Amino acid sequence: MKFNFVENRKWFYIFSAILIVLSVISFAVKGFQQDIEFSGGTVIDMTLPVDVDNVIIEGIVKEFAPNSEPRVQKSERRDEEGNVISSGISISANALEESEKDDIINKIGETYSIENIGELATFRTVKPTFGDEMKSRAVRATIIAIIAIILYIGFAFRKAGGFSAGITAALALVHDLIIMCAVYSLCGFPLNTTFVAALLTILGYSVNDTVVVYDRIRENQLLHRKMEDKELISMSISQSVRRTIFTSVSVTVALALIFGFSAWYKVTSMQRFALPLMVGMIIGTYTSLCLASNLWYDWRRVTNSGNKKAKK
Repeated sequence: MKFNFVENRKWFYIFSAILIVLSVISFAVKGFQQDIEFSGGTVIDMTLPVDVDNVIIEGIVKEFAPNSEPRVQKSERRDEEGNVISSGISISANALEESEKDDIINKIGETYSIENIGELATFRTVKPTFGDEMKSRAVRATIIAIIAIILYIGFAFRKAGGFSAGITAALALVHDLIIMCAVYSLCGFPLNTTFVAALLTILGYSVNDTVVVYDRIRENQLLHRKMEDKELISMSISQSVRRTIFTSVSVTVALALIFGFSAWYKVTSMQRFALPLMVGMIIGTYTSLCLASNLWYDWRRVTNSGNKKAKK
């Protein structure tokens, strides 16, 4: 017996509403951390010939700059036996004074018995105006991407629903973006250019799955002209389930491997990219199968009902 996706759409709507409410609660309670790329500040990059601990490094920065809100990203280089032979660290913090930089570097050198550590460190300053520009560009890129998706789907499916298909697909994408932002909020991942890349990746992947389902609906509309929309859409989703899930699983497994290796080698930036993408892939698959087409069905049902009343 085939599952009727359209008949059970209210349960999908309830589930999505719960996810969005929880996301909003997370935004209100935990908020977001902004990386230096968005907020501005100081970056200290070092490659040290020893294994270091992120927590110890953050503690050193807070000791000499209590209001710095440091974030440490670490990568490791290991020998054949798995022993760490060097650590690359990047310390992001609010703007630091020259004296604070010197104190922090000297303390790290003292803690790990590294002489001439000043020769191993490089400093970068990111101005707040640059961070504001990066944020505005990120917002513009996301809005432009959503508008382009609406126009593309509206044109591609102009004979099978027109721009209603594009608008409902965009609503499903906004749902995905909200959930993905909640992952960043709950996990305390800082917002940066990696966040923007992850968002745009999920946009592209999710809309690709949605287009596959829409295309199946369009094909079935030609083959089953007398079938009601509810049955036709549900049948089309059922025909797309296996392909969509198999694709999602293969991509998610690849991301899980990336996350696992980055966790093993403590590459924080890759972990913060792979984990939200995994969640985004799963949510994107859910919205493509369970949300976008059902929203399209309800949109068409409401507009068609309105048109009939207008004619009367």
